[in-house]
Amino acid sequence: MISRKLLILMALCFQAACSDSGQPENNSATSTESQISQNQPDNTKPLYWAVGQSFYPPFAFRDKQGALVGLDIDLLNAIAEKEDIQITFMPQELNDLWRKLDENSADIALGGLNITAERQQHYAFTQAYLSTENAVLLDTSKVQIKNFAELKGKMIGVINHSAYENIVHHSALGQVKTYANLRSGISGIKNGEVAAVYDNERVLSFYHAQERDVSLLKDTARHSDFGFALRKDNPLLKQKLDKGLATIRKDGTYDKILAKWDAESIKHQIQ
Repeated sequence: MISRKLLILMALCFQAACSDSGQPENNSATSTESQISQNQPDNTKPLYWAVGQSFYPPFAFRDKQGALVGLDIDLLNAIAEKEDIQITFMPQELNDLWRKLDENSADIALGGLNITAERQQHYAFTQAYLSTENAVLLDTSKVQIKNFAELKGKMIGVINHSAYENIVHHSALGQVKTYANLRSGISGIKNGEVAAVYDNERVLSFYHAQERDVSLLKDTARHSDFGFALRKDNPLLKQKLDKGLATIRKDGTYDKILAKWDAESIKHQIQ
């Protein structure tokens, strides 16, 4: 667990960074004071720092006010309530999530993180909280593909450093072109850079709901299991998160959170 003073300092520094990076900024003094107050720890509860992808809906993304929201945030907040702990969240790019864990400047990494054998060599994961099929998005006005066999030899877009990059690279699906995020990949579909973008069905369903001129094709041969990543030196935190996850599954909280973050319900929440 990271020291409380360090967490408060990191929270304040992050707020300043958001203002400088072009993210939504509220100039109201009252609003700023409220945001800082929310980051003040309750000294009666253990406090943990979580980093999540800044644009990977529905798992984690910034809303129009710049706050990190999403399926993973709601799940962890519900778990924290059951386990009587506190979790503070900060957005990061995908590759930085692992660096924050390595540097001991975060306790938890989140944001639709695939549990893979390669990652498990270096990090601990909670029990999987969701499993979905993988899929591709295509622009059928440019390419006529009806099944995954027809993707062989085609250029396929993926998020850089994602598990999907490894899947496409080590399979017969096609050639790989990496993008910083899925929005850039979808632009690649439209301008003919790639034939398809490959990721998991839950995320691509959101983009499918936003971009009606693209089609979604599921990869029924492959699926993704998602978990929260931790350092291996914190078995107590893993125990708490696994226990809390089991509790919210049992009492119905888990089902309500999943229903809240379906593609249609969140498509108007993001800029």
